[in-house]
Amino acid sequence: MTFGQTYRALTVKEWRDDFLDYERLRSIVFAMRGKQKKSILSKLFVRSQASARSKQKKQDGIDAYKHRDDQFVKSLTSEVEKVQNFFDKKKEELLARQVVLEEQQSVLEQTYGKSTTIGQVKMLQKAWEEHYKSLKLLDHYRTLNITAIVRVIHKYESTEKINTDYAQRITEHGFCTNDSIKEMMKSVEALLQEEPYDLKADQVKNMLNLEKHTLHRTKQVYSSGVLSGLSFLLITICLFLYFTHYPQDPAHKAPYTDQMLDLYKILIFTIFLLFLVSLNIFIWIKANINYQFILKIEPRPYFGKWYCLCFSLSMFVTAMMSLSFFLLCAGYESRGFEGFSPTWVHPLVLYIIILAWMLFPFRFFFAHIRFWILGSLWRCICAPFAKVQFQDIFMGT
Repeated sequence: MTFGQTYRALTVKEWRDDFLDYERLRSIVFAMRGKQKKSILSKLFVRSQASARSKQKKQDGIDAYKHRDDQFVKSLTSEVEKVQNFFDKKKEELLARQVVLEEQQSVLEQTYGKSTTIGQVKMLQKAWEEHYKSLKLLDHYRTLNITAIVRVIHKYESTEKINTDYAQRITEHGFCTNDSIKEMMKSVEALLQEEPYDLKADQVKNMLNLEKHTLHRTKQVYSSGVLSGLSFLLITICLFLYFTHYPQDPAHKAPYTDQMLDLYKILIFTIFLLFLVSLNIFIWIKANINYQFILKIEPRPYFGKWYCLCFSLSMFVTAMMSLSFFLLCAGYESRGFEGFSPTWVHPLVLYIIILAWMLFPFRFFFAHIRFWILGSLWRCICAPFAKVQFQDIFMGT
């Protein structure tokens, strides 16, 4: 993966337009590289005439470099100013938010143990956590833009075969040297270790870590590819068993075999709807639709497009494996073979596995999407007596 691809993958989606336009700056450098290409004959001609026209060519080269240098510097300066303005704007917003939270914290400390409830303490702790994560996102924005600036300047210098002090001059001023965000992060970490929170240092570190609830994107893509391949393979196997092995004559079928097959159809259709929701997330992200706000999904931790796709494909693979064994046993049972499990056992075991998977109380096995589905299902069931939210339309449908 190139730096440009990595840079785009690491950018915050909502701030993407405010990041350094690395692709545009790189295209300017590539345009310079294209202009520098010469044919072998022209190089030989230049060498043969070098002694007579060395001074003139040196001056022409300086002028050419100056023209290209002006174009690159102008674009780079514009991009750095854009990043600087956005960083200053967000920093002022976070400073104002921290002032408000510090005022609320002082009120909490004065009333702690008297009229303050545990719920109020937890609410303020949650506000500090979200504030810290916003600070960390802005620090990530700062670090990533500094890296992009240095990389594109080095690419420019290697293309022009010159050494400049652009990187040093830029990284020694402005947002590149502003450590106020890190200082604010340290103050929040220290505050959460004091009363009334009394958290240990490792607890604070784990709780405030942005990445702990998300799978690595590369791992998600790889898992989705493997599960997709397994899904197509199992679909082929099930179709082959249904048309060649499964008894089509009702007289040769075991009792309730068709009803058991209907249970599979219901579950697979439900999983297919979940798969369509994951495809919708892909489309919403492409169209810059804030699906997390629409579905009321917690932004951190959150399940993204690959996370949801992995979950739906995992359930689909589990169901199709059980269906293939069901079709195989139904065929052997209709032919009088013994030693195979009854057909009604397979859907029963599958439903027990899916139910245990969904109700698994610990934060493993796609916990965030499971809890979101269970919460939405519960509101749909209690719809006549409880409040139904907009996000429940998808599950209710």
